[in-house]
Amino acid sequence: MTRRSRPPVASVLAVCGAVAVLLDAVDGSLGVATAFGVGLQPTDLALADLDGDGALDLVTANRNSDDVSVLLGAGDGTFGAATAFAADDDPQSVAIGDLDGDGALDLVTANFTSNDVSVLLGAGDGIFGVASDFGAGTRLSSVAIGDLDGDGALDLVTANGTSDDVSVLINQR
Repeated sequence: MTRRSRPPVASVLAVCGAVAVLLDAVDGSLGVATAFGVGLQPTDLALADLDGDGALDLVTANRNSDDVSVLLGAGDGTFGAATAFAADDDPQSVAIGDLDGDGALDLVTANFTSNDVSVLLGAGDGIFGVASDFGAGTRLSSVAIGDLDGDGALDLVTANGTSDDVSVLINQR
């Protein structure tokens, strides 16, 4: 977002189809919220430098438009227009990591209705390919990324709402 001393505050505004960003002021307080349009009913957001320019970019999971919105950051707390990339049905959560080991960040969503995760491979420029979907449990509510088996490849964990358990997807790259 900006190169300031503390992280900015960002929140999804589900009713409005927007993300609100609040930057810290010189006196340590939070400034006025600025809204940026995204898809329909955003449910989660994540921040990372998706295009390698040193500025944080913003991604939202949008449950009613079945997609993610990518907003490239300018480095001053503002963002460009949202670009939508399709996910499967009802994405609830989004996480960011290099899943295929090519040095470019990828996106993954936890999809509530379709009971799967969507993996969107990144090109390193803020553009993502067509989603690949992998079954993962029942009524997914959240997804996290980490190297669970110590092989250097990032794996996925989902929280499953109906069954009150988690699913682990080991990366086979």
